Amino acid sequence: NNKAKIGNNMIFDLRKLKISNAYEGNFRFEESLDDSLLNSLGDAKFISPVVVEGYYYLNDNDFEVDGDITFELKGECSRCLTEVDESFTIPFNELFVKNPKGDEYEIVKDVVDLKKAVCDAIMSQLPIRLLCDENCKGICLGCGVNLNKEECKCNNK
Repeated sequence: NNKAKIGNNMIFDLRKLKISNAYEGNFRFEESLDDSLLNSLGDAKFISPVVVEGYYYLNDNDFEVDGDITFELKGECSRCLTEVDESFTIPFNELFVKNPKGDEYEIVKDVVDLKKAVCDAIMSQLPIRLLCDENCKGICLGCGVNLNKEECKCNNK
């Protein structure tokens, strides 16, 4: 078991790993990703760096990562518009090859850059909308009160 690779750029230099005989080991990356990844969630923003950590396996023809992506978002509840902070942990298992023929990502010049795979994983696992609570009652369309905090003041029930 090799020492963990820790960094900010989500890049593995496969030549360096081979030279140091590090064919498998732990890794952990932290990187601030662009909030534009979250466009489907309105004005949601990342409130901390995205953490990608796990274990890597290097073979002659491929490179595999197996771990988790953890991130925190801040946005508005889509029903009642209150501010929401939500944490996510999603599984991350990807295969990188020199000549991809399917869903694999490409190894380019003996370098594996996890960024696109991480962004793709986050986008595929984002919720359809942010909610303050699964049972959020939302806002009354008639009087505008937050139905989680007070009773409706109109007859629009």
